[in-house]
Amino acid sequence: KNQTNKNTSMTVVTRSVNTTHLASLASLEALAAIAGIPISCAQQEICKGGDDDDDDENSFALEMTVTSHNAFNAVRSSYTARGLTGCARVICRAVPESGLWGDLGGGGGRGDGGLIDCGLVESWIETAADCLIGPAYIAGDARVKDPQFKSQVESFAKNIEDHLFNTSNTFLVGDMATAADVVVSILLADAASRTGVAKIPEQTYRLLSTILQNPTIVKTVGKVDIPLVGDASPTEKKSTKKEEVAKTEKEATPKKDTLPDKVKAPKKEKKVQAQASAPKNQVPKKEEPPLPDLKDEEPVEVTPTPTSTPTPQTSTQGDFASNAIVQKLDSLSIPHTTYSHKLSETVDDLLKNVPLPSNETHTKNLFFKDKKHGLFLVSVKADSDVNTKQLGKALKLEGKVNLRLADETLLMDCLGVKKGCVGPLAILHNIAVAAADEAKKVTLVLDERLFGTDIAKIHSHPLTNDVSTALLPSDLKLFVEKIGVDPTCITFEVKGASSSDGGKAPANRPPDKKEGKGGNKDKKQSQPSKNKDKKTAKKGDTLLALQWKKDENFPMWYSDVIVLSEMISYYDISGCYILRPWSYKIWEIIQNWFNGEIEKLGVENSYFPLFVSQDRLEKEKDHVEGFAPEVAWVTKSGDGDLAKPIAVRPTSETIMYPAFSDWIKSHRDLPLKLNQWSNVVRWEFKDPTPFLRSREFLWQEGHTAHVSYEDADKMVMQALELYRKVYEELLAVPVVPGYKTEKEKFAGGH
Repeated sequence: KNQTNKNTSMTVVTRSVNTTHLASLASLEALAAIAGIPISCAQQEICKGGDDDDDDENSFALEMTVTSHNAFNAVRSSYTARGLTGCARVICRAVPESGLWGDLGGGGGRGDGGLIDCGLVESWIETAADCLIGPAYIAGDARVKDPQFKSQVESFAKNIEDHLFNTSNTFLVGDMATAADVVVSILLADAASRTGVAKIPEQTYRLLSTILQNPTIVKTVGKVDIPLVGDASPTEKKSTKKEEVAKTEKEATPKKDTLPDKVKAPKKEKKVQAQASAPKNQVPKKEEPPLPDLKDEEPVEVTPTPTSTPTPQTSTQGDFASNAIVQKLDSLSIPHTTYSHKLSETVDDLLKNVPLPSNETHTKNLFFKDKKHGLFLVSVKADSDVNTKQLGKALKLEGKVNLRLADETLLMDCLGVKKGCVGPLAILHNIAVAAADEAKKVTLVLDERLFGTDIAKIHSHPLTNDVSTALLPSDLKLFVEKIGVDPTCITFEVKGASSSDGGKAPANRPPDKKEGKGGNKDKKQSQPSKNKDKKTAKKGDTLLALQWKKDENFPMWYSDVIVLSEMISYYDISGCYILRPWSYKIWEIIQNWFNGEIEKLGVENSYFPLFVSQDRLEKEKDHVEGFAPEVAWVTKSGDGDLAKPIAVRPTSETIMYPAFSDWIKSHRDLPLKLNQWSNVVRWEFKDPTPFLRSREFLWQEGHTAHVSYEDADKMVMQALELYRKVYEELLAVPVVPGYKTEKEKFAGGH
């Protein structure tokens, strides 16, 4: 009571945040205030040059350094977290009981006893950071006015609306507010303010109001401007469906010599396809429940003649004024017809939902990446066949060519669209991206058949897959020319036609099935499959290609990958696997590197027996408790039973430490530093999986004895740093070093 020193804690933890853009710290300051964690914030000095459009996106940085000092034992430690997600994670995990990061094994979670998935919390923050940090903080005052940014923010707000409606959640990850709600609300409000988004959907507005009007947040970051309520929620839309039906039927009479109004920009409210994807496992369905039978809302069912094509319309005649592609076409005075239709994620969906006359075509679009040759956006006629092997030859790519479909993250980064929304017009977004990062420049490849004399119109998505824009072939060429893109034009074969490669089927799919002679064809087709659940090879095939797709059957796809890559062979004992040379070589590389590093620390290799007696195992009951269900026991020798069962080691502490006690007689025998490369057995019953969860596996274990706690703790930190280097520098897997919670520690661990 008489202490005058305010800081009586023997362990002092400081958290300092540095960033290139000070405004981006608002969400972290709010989280720290809610969690009761003090942080200090500062802005790094960076060199900026050029005009206002030079936004220094590549120099944006955000990092938190956490330093702790224990005066009791003079132990100091520090680590650095980077990025908005990493910094938010550090703040929330400092007080796991707050539930800000979901359930962390420390009492966090819902008050009703349920758990909140911390992975979903992290995924929402990561998604919001990728989509909103640019317009909210990085883009300059001139560039942030680009309509693309405004459309991006509006789409994200609509995505939240769809998610809250489809899941019936009060907040993003359930019925309790988490760090995801705080970060997403602040980022969205700041991005909307800078891009001029005046209105947001109703449920999105309710979320932002609930979070941003919280007294703690207002006190910490001040009053944040929230856009007004815009679109009605999906619930209210459904209640007015009958009135919309009546209104639509009344206005459905087509004028003479024109197509029905359904082809023109519709008067009904257009559903904007969100360009920012929601976190995995909580992606809201984008397609709303179907309306009653509205014939005038369906795609054209009659086959129009070329003379019946709609008169070209601009965005001012529809509700596409915020679409960046439409705005660019209007600014270039390029005539176009832009119209809404049913959500169509694939070209097959388009052909079904939006049938066209024979002299018009949709586009099929693929986004490829090649480590050596870069990125390619390929736009072809809907009936064209894209063979990556032939495409590489046609593009005259030298050396090894490995064109593969790029993932959705790269697609969004380079073209600003989600999967299913790609079209040749999306190349507009890449101009600014390529200017900032040459490695992200995309080469546009167009099908010569799109510009044939038999094609009157080309229909393609303008960044969203419930809208299409129709252009004359010459106007599509004019568009890419005006925006400064030089496309590569190649003639693609019609799908199913004989190719220039001797009729050989593309390398990325099995050969086309050939007809047999005589009546054998019908006979073979009539025979049922013997095993419909297992993919089998046709006669003559080698089964050297993947037989399963990742999104169809993940376990079988994973098995295909590790078996066909010759890393693993299955064994006749469940949970035990044969490591083939490819995989064992990786283990040897890790061993060689690690041995060299631990030798510098004075650690020597040794080997202890595989078996441990029951007596020794039972002496360390606290330690073995967590392993007890997984311990394998040897009870027989030949035809006879052993006098006492012998355990196969699940870990080596109970084998090594009795020997340590025999060897260490005084402080002169310390430190003792030993390492062991061995195999251990844990009789798992939870779905054994190669490399992830197996009953016998190879591992490294280091055991050292020291004269003091400080010396032992120093050794632990040195070993932890070596493990980090193995992951990040050898395996290229990012990790976050830190302390385990009580639930994460193995039984008997300190």
